[in-house]
Amino acid sequence: MTAMILKVIDRAVLRFVAFAASLALAVAATLAFVQVILRFVLSSPVSWTDATTQLLIVWMVHLGVAVTMRAGALVSVDAVRRLAGVRAQPVFDLICAGITLVFLGNLVWFGIEMVERAASQNHPALGISMSWGYAAVPVGAAFAIVAVIARILDPATEPATAAAAADAEGART
Repeated sequence: MTAMILKVIDRAVLRFVAFAASLALAVAATLAFVQVILRFVLSSPVSWTDATTQLLIVWMVHLGVAVTMRAGALVSVDAVRRLAGVRAQPVFDLICAGITLVFLGNLVWFGIEMVERAASQNHPALGISMSWGYAAVPVGAAFAIVAVIARILDPATEPATAAAAADAEGART
């Protein structure tokens, strides 16, 4: 029962993060296109599209890390992993996951500090708090932590596309 609940949570989080990252990319690409049209065709550029595009790309990258981590694309030295042998590879994977979790934990911790420091600064083009941009670091790292833990508990998802696997699993249930 607990395993089933964890799978549902894992799938929901993975879908949400993949959708949010994809949406950020789509909106950023659309805004960049609009900016090119405004600047070079209509000779009437606006500054907020560039700033918003940058902000969305930052969020896309940091959210995309969680999808990548869930897919098993953890930083590891493949040559060392292969040399370790088949029986030692799970241990090697756990060590890599542990190091990754420590790194991500630091990103959450220091990312929160960055968000707090930037709270009093406003983005010059958008007029919003700079915290919105910096918040991508701890939020993305927190989702990545969930993804790494899910990968440790359920390594069956192949690196090809974890989101597609989650969708296929959802279609079967």
